[in-house]
Amino acid sequence: MKNLLKKTLFISAFLLVCGIIQAQSVTGKVSDSTGPLPGVNVAVQNSKIGTTTDLDGNFTLNNLPKDAVLNFSYLGYIGQKITVNGKTSINGLT
Repeated sequence: MKNLLKKTLFISAFLLVCGIIQAQSVTGKVSDSTGPLPGVNVAVQNSKIGTTTDLDGNFTLNNLPKDAVLNFSYLGYIGQKITVNGKTSINGLT
C-alpha cells in the first residue's frame, strides 16, 4: 500500500512538472499603419484565457500550451487568428 501511494505521488508530481514545462508565456504588440492599437481583445481559442492590449498595444499571456491559437478582435477591424507554435513573441500584428 505504501509503494502504491509513493508511485501515485511520483506520477502526479511528474505530470505537474511536465505541464509546467510545456506551458509558456507569449508577449506581443498589436498595431496598424497608424501605430499601436490599445484595447484589442486577445483570447486563447477554446479556453478562458485572455487579455486586452495596453495603451502602447502590448499584451502578455501566461501559461499557454505551445499549440495555442490566439484570437485578436477589435471594433471596426477584421479579426485574426495566430497560432503560437512555440513562439514567445508576436510583433507587428496588423
